[in-house]
Amino acid sequence: MKTTDLVVTAPYVFFTTRQVGLTIARRTKHGRAVVGANIALSKISEMLKQVRPSPSSQLAIFDPEEGQVLAYSDAAFLAQSIERLGRLVTVPLLNRAGEVVGMLCVFLPGDAKEPSPERLALVEAFAGARAAAIDNQRLLSMQKALLEAFIGLVASAIDAKSPYTGGHCQRVPELTKILARAACDAKEGPFTRFDMDEGDWEALHIAGWLHDCGKVTTPEYVVDKATKLETLYDRIHEVRMRFEVLKRDAEIACLKAVAGGAHEARVRSALEKELAGLDDEFAFVAGCNEGGEFMAPEKLTRLKEIAARTWQRTLDDRLGISHEEGKRMARTPAAPLPAAEFLLADKPEHIVERGPQDLMPEDNPWGFKLKTPEHLYNRGEMFNLSVARGTLTEEERYKINDHIAQTIIMLEKLPFPKHLKAVPELAGGEPREDGRHRLSEAPFPRRHERAGAHHGDRGHLRGAHRHRSPLQERQDAL
Repeated sequence: MKTTDLVVTAPYVFFTTRQVGLTIARRTKHGRAVVGANIALSKISEMLKQVRPSPSSQLAIFDPEEGQVLAYSDAAFLAQSIERLGRLVTVPLLNRAGEVVGMLCVFLPGDAKEPSPERLALVEAFAGARAAAIDNQRLLSMQKALLEAFIGLVASAIDAKSPYTGGHCQRVPELTKILARAACDAKEGPFTRFDMDEGDWEALHIAGWLHDCGKVTTPEYVVDKATKLETLYDRIHEVRMRFEVLKRDAEIACLKAVAGGAHEARVRSALEKELAGLDDEFAFVAGCNEGGEFMAPEKLTRLKEIAARTWQRTLDDRLGISHEEGKRMARTPAAPLPAAEFLLADKPEHIVERGPQDLMPEDNPWGFKLKTPEHLYNRGEMFNLSVARGTLTEEERYKINDHIAQTIIMLEKLPFPKHLKAVPELAGGEPREDGRHRLSEAPFPRRHERAGAHHGDRGHLRGAHRHRSPLQERQDAL
C-alpha cells in the first residue's frame, strides 16, 4: 500500500459500541504506523441533515450492490418505515445524459408481493420527473456560475486596460453593496422603510460588476491621457525637437555672422541669451503640458507668444502617413517647400470629424439628452495646451463619459430575466467610489419619463418617497 492510499472498509458492527460503521485508514509517510478512524453510520446520517441541495430534498448513501441504504438524513424515520412497511424499493434518478443524480426510495408493506409493472412504471415516471427537476436546478446553478465568471472576466479585462484604474471594477460592487446594506439597516431617516429582496441584491451585484462594461468602447489613450499633448504617444517630443531645430538655427546663424566678420564676443553673447530664452520657453510649454496648474490668462498669453515663433520645414509632411490622416491633410493645399511652420499650431488636419455613427439621435430609445461636441477629437496643439484644468479637452471628456451611455445601451440589449430587468439602469447609474450618484449629471441626463419606460412594480421595496419609482429609490440610496 502506498503512503497516499486510503483504505475504507465495508460497514460492520463495532465490537465495543455495537454500532454499525466503517473504518478509514492510511499508512503514515514513513510507513512505520497506520492512522485510522472509526465512523458510525449514525454520525454520517447526522451530517447528511446539514447538507441539503434544497429544502424539500433529503440525502442518503446507498449501496447498489447490496441494495441497502447505509446512511440517511433521517435515520430514525428510515428505521421506523422499514420496520413498519417492511420493504424498500429504490429507483435511480437519471438525467438526460444517463448520469445518476439521485435516488428515489419507495416503501412497500411487508406482505406486499413483487411490484406490478404498472406500479413500477408509476415509480419510474415519478423518478423521471424528479431527475428532470434536479437536472434543471443544476443547469440553472451552472448557468449562474458561468454568468458570474463571464461578468468577472469582462470586469477584469476592463481593469487590465488601464494601470491607473486597475481594480476599480472589483471595488465598486463591494462598495455599492456596503452602501445598500447601510440603507437597508437604517433605523431612522429617509431610508427607514427601505428594503431589498434577493432578486434586488442579485441585480445590484451584477450591475456593480458591469457598471463599466461600456469602457470597452473608450480608447486607452483617452482614458490614460496623462498630459495635454498625449494621444498614442506624448507629442511634447515633437515640440522639443522643434525647439532643438530653433537652437541649431541660432547656432548656425551665429557661426555665419562670425564668418562674415561680425564681432565674435557680441554675437556669441547674443547666442547664449537666445539659447537660454529657448530653454526657458520650452520648460514653460512642458509645464503647461503636464496640466497640473490652472492656465491663467497671463499663461495663455505667453503660450500664444511662444507659439508665434516659426521654424523651417524642408521635407514633405504628406509622405508616409496613413490613409485617414492623408484625407485630413487634403483639406488644405500643400505649402511649397521650404515652408515656415509655427512652433505650436492648430491645423485643419488636427480635427477628427464626428461621423453619423458617432452621433446620438435626439429621439434615441434610451432617452439620452446629450450636448455633443462638434468634433470627435481636436488634436490641435494650442487647443490642447490651452485646456484650463487637467489634461482632457471637451471632446475627450465627452468620450470618457460616453461609456456610461454605452454601458446602458449594451446591457439593455441583453435578455435579462424579469428579476434582473433593472440591471442596465442600475449599472448606468454609475455610483462613484465615493458613493456619489452620477446618473443625473451632465453630459448624460436621461428622460426617465420617456415613452415606453417601465421599471416594473416592486411593492416589496418600501421607500420613504412614495411618488418615486422603486428603481429611483434604490439609485438615490446608493
